[in-house]
Amino acid sequence: MYARARHFVSGLVYTGRPEPRQNVHFPETPFRRAILFTIGAGIVAACSPIRVPPPPNAAPAAIGRTLNRDEAIADLDVLMRTLEDVHPDLYANRPRDSVSSARARLVATMPPALSRAELWTRLAPFVAAFGDGHTSVALPREEAQRLQQAGALVFPPSVAMDDAGRIVVSAPIVRDAGVDAGDRLTSVNGKNADSLVHAWMTEMSGESEPFRAANVTGLFRDLLLIHSIGAPYTIVTQRGVGTPRTIELAGISQDTLRTIATRARPQRTAAPNFTYELRPSRVGYMNFRSMAGDPGRFKTDLAEMFQRVAADSTRVLVIDLRSNGGGDSRLGDELLRYITTKPYRMGSAKQWKMSAEYRSYFKSMVHPAVRWTHGWELFSLGRQLMNGPDGKIVTFSEWPEAHEAAQPFFSREVCVLIGPQTFSSAMDVADAIKTYRLATLVGEETGGRPNGFGEAYIFRLPRSQLAVSVSSALFVRSSGDTTDHRGVVPDIVASPSAEDRRAGRDPAMDRCRTLDERANP
Repeated sequence: MYARARHFVSGLVYTGRPEPRQNVHFPETPFRRAILFTIGAGIVAACSPIRVPPPPNAAPAAIGRTLNRDEAIADLDVLMRTLEDVHPDLYANRPRDSVSSARARLVATMPPALSRAELWTRLAPFVAAFGDGHTSVALPREEAQRLQQAGALVFPPSVAMDDAGRIVVSAPIVRDAGVDAGDRLTSVNGKNADSLVHAWMTEMSGESEPFRAANVTGLFRDLLLIHSIGAPYTIVTQRGVGTPRTIELAGISQDTLRTIATRARPQRTAAPNFTYELRPSRVGYMNFRSMAGDPGRFKTDLAEMFQRVAADSTRVLVIDLRSNGGGDSRLGDELLRYITTKPYRMGSAKQWKMSAEYRSYFKSMVHPAVRWTHGWELFSLGRQLMNGPDGKIVTFSEWPEAHEAAQPFFSREVCVLIGPQTFSSAMDVADAIKTYRLATLVGEETGGRPNGFGEAYIFRLPRSQLAVSVSSALFVRSSGDTTDHRGVVPDIVASPSAEDRRAGRDPAMDRCRTLDERANP
């Protein structure tokens, strides 16, 4: 589930529907300071005014339970009502009558009883069909974990989709099993692997097919369990044009899988959001996995990393965003301070819908003293966001802004890797880099599209406790071009072939290693 929290400057425009649009001017202050409408200057001087709550956990009693038909339909009703309340343009990609028909079919075919996992397989495609990567029903991984705790073994190999849409092994994980990276995976337990993945892609919300495919292959082990495909695993593989082979895999425990994965990734510096290591030829590699978490902690960890980068005399710095699903754009701003002083913006506008649900969520983030005194009334922006009818749209515009350089500043070549799983705020960072030429982008087009929705409101359905994410805002890409509906396209396209996977090569990383050689022959 992805949040895409982005922070904007001034130029707020308010539209109270159905009232006409009117301009409201505010001081040119970064939105990350303006959002402190919740503070109330003298109210909470000694308190921390804002605390972003974590997504709610599922009620333990809900995990593993069976729901009846009435409960499932009641959750569908709550789901639909909340989507319509919170989303700024729910029917942008799918007509309302098509959604109504799909909802009626769901109700008509709902069985007398079903598990949480079975309900997810019905609700997830319904929501995914809206075509918004931030509006989704999250895979109930608690159910997969429950099965694993009961002794279920997971599928050992990691898989990916190649350029032809076929499923291939990206990492065998278990040695001496007769499976190698680059092998085509033809079937699992008698089911066609390509067909499984393409069917499961309909359960994944996203804005592009490569993004959906990357999510399905990344969650392949859990999806097998959720769809009742378990160990032992009888697979059929094919290497090149060779004869298909049938292989029996016993499966492994999740703990064993984690141990193997950790052992395979030696790291010099590890932090909650990233790892860093110095690779041969003085290439520094930062695997920037997530933009979620505490900005203060990230700032400290990042300063330590760049001190290490300086001590390593790094020649080329590679920042890998290929598995980064986003989070908070402030982390991206902090990273860019170390590599550029150019003015930039991560987006040009944000149209934010103020619903009763999102206002309640705002109030949950602030100190009780602010809620009690309505401290947001002390600020013009706070009054615009928190007052007026539910459903009004507040629009922020942003202009390029230069950020103070952080030290030690890295002034040599920077290469940023992107791909189908680069999404949300990570995609916004890539968009700024591409638009303002802040570094060289290498890899594949991002799965997220800068002209799209975000700022997710996350809640759980009352009976099934399935987690749902719904966008509350529409974003415009940093160039301001509302007609460009692509993801962020890299400067240098590089994607792995089956031969690359078999040989353990990373063509995008290989292109980065020679960046400074091409720039300074």
